[in-house]
Amino acid sequence: MTTVPCRRFAVTTLVAVALAWPTANALAQPTLSGNPIFPGWYADPEAHVFAGEYWVYPTFSAPYDQQTFMDAFSSPDLVTWTKHPHVLDVRDVSWAKRALWAPSIVEKDGWYYLFFGANDIQNDAQVGGIGVARSRRPDGPFTDYLGHPLIDKFHNGAQPIDQMVFKDRDGTYYIVYGGWRHCNIARLNADFTGLVPFPDGSTFKEITPAGYVEGAFMLIKDGKYYFMWSEGGWTGPNYAVAYAIGSSPLGPFERVGKILQQDSSVATGAGHHSVLQSPASGKLYIVYHRRPLGETDRNHRAVSIDELHFDERGFIQPVRITKTGVAADPLGAPTHDHDMSGMPAMAGMHAAAISSIARRQIDSVARAITPLGAPGAAASSGFRPVFGWIPTMGVHWIDRALMSKDKQLDRKSPSHLMFSRIAGHDSLVGAAYAYFTPEGDSTPPALFDGAPMWHEHPNLAPPGQRLVMLHVWFVPSPDGPFAGTNPNLPFWAAGLKAPDSARMRDAEFNSRVRRASLALAEAIDTTSIFPNLENRPAVKPVLVARRDTIRALIPEFRAAEQANDAARWDRAATKAAAQWDAIYAAYLSSSPTPAGKQRIERFIDMLLGHHHE
Repeated sequence: MTTVPCRRFAVTTLVAVALAWPTANALAQPTLSGNPIFPGWYADPEAHVFAGEYWVYPTFSAPYDQQTFMDAFSSPDLVTWTKHPHVLDVRDVSWAKRALWAPSIVEKDGWYYLFFGANDIQNDAQVGGIGVARSRRPDGPFTDYLGHPLIDKFHNGAQPIDQMVFKDRDGTYYIVYGGWRHCNIARLNADFTGLVPFPDGSTFKEITPAGYVEGAFMLIKDGKYYFMWSEGGWTGPNYAVAYAIGSSPLGPFERVGKILQQDSSVATGAGHHSVLQSPASGKLYIVYHRRPLGETDRNHRAVSIDELHFDERGFIQPVRITKTGVAADPLGAPTHDHDMSGMPAMAGMHAAAISSIARRQIDSVARAITPLGAPGAAASSGFRPVFGWIPTMGVHWIDRALMSKDKQLDRKSPSHLMFSRIAGHDSLVGAAYAYFTPEGDSTPPALFDGAPMWHEHPNLAPPGQRLVMLHVWFVPSPDGPFAGTNPNLPFWAAGLKAPDSARMRDAEFNSRVRRASLALAEAIDTTSIFPNLENRPAVKPVLVARRDTIRALIPEFRAAEQANDAARWDRAATKAAAQWDAIYAAYLSSSPTPAGKQRIERFIDMLLGHHHE
């Protein structure tokens, strides 16, 4: 892993409490990225935010037989870039030999899935097409996931290249792809091992708009589907990006016009792009390749970035390509009042909830696990994301070896790490200690001053045993640092402030906030709280309608925050709580048995903070 030498500045990293304070070197960083953003010949970039950093995955731009690997680049601010060489290599894909093209990356269930094109097949008899590799880390190494291509034939005339994978609002993952002037869309199954037919029995639907050549990209914004692509020849100066707008991922898509093209005073051949939104500033960026002026070699392409803007009607404004690039947009800079800058004072918690000794002990835990403050680092240390995002408990990363060791006696070695989305990136918000013990054992260890109460998860323990657990929050929690749940998490994940901690003492306000919290959780994550129930007839239409209503309430919360209007905030919370009540009723009605209803009630009771202690 190397830092790009032409812009060598100190890189600020995430710490355990998701803070990154400016250093003297950080303040000296250049204010603009410049274009290209990193040296070398690269093309077809796809940009993301993973593990608290910006990432760009491009094609290595060279003759096809030399395209046997892919590099990646990461940055904390869009200015300073670190190269991660050979995150994917044909040596790790048995059927791929050459022409590794156009990576598309998806993070799901603790894995990073890299979809790629290989071998540039010209007919159905040749071996190649679109493959899938995966890794526990965004910097790889990625290894072949399937042992064969996911798509290895021409369907509707589309060469299987230039894929882009995206998650729709209902949680469905789609792949859009295609060369030779044809574009298809298909549905991926849950584990990305195959495709799921559409209701009419077809697997591949052609959505080719006028002018399409290659480089498909789908952006979902304000309820609309912006389908974007490259047109013109990639080897020439007139390569460009155009777009269409649709009401569903299947279209229809009618071409609106070009948004990215050459500027004879800056660069030529601007195309094959992706769109990135900064979770820190909210700005949209277009990341693309172009050919520097004076370059005639068709493979001399470089990755650049410029801002992307929409007008008031929702149309994309033409991009002005620049030599200067974009201003630094650091992910570590706190942009909301929930930036946890109160650490170690733990601002926002009840004053009586924690002694000064326990406060120092929690601080020592946070410092001890600072190196694990990003999911990639946690994975390297043996932690795995066993549970997906639990709305008021975060994503639990578990070290099974620590969990299976008798009672948890080492305060600085928690068995669980709890991550949650804050300011748009995954942040380490707490830790937990858990162990199995015989049912008759009722004496948990006193890890912190005051012997905080541990709680049990009876349904997760084998017969004759109990699972005993203690949470420790590094971020403000209205019920104190040892609460089993933290209703602030969904508010932060929605980009809002935490509810007024002092008012949480009021039972009615407390209940309303916790229900509103679960409503926000259903709206900001397209995977429902009960994934196994969401497609049932009694649930799905309720979820779709209620989620849209809840999303519309987020601006109401934000406006109330900005106006410091408690009454207005209460009205928004009341509306959100009512939406949750309707969703909860749908979940209960979908269960045909009393035992099933009881399991749902017990789980929701836990999310609402009613652990058995």
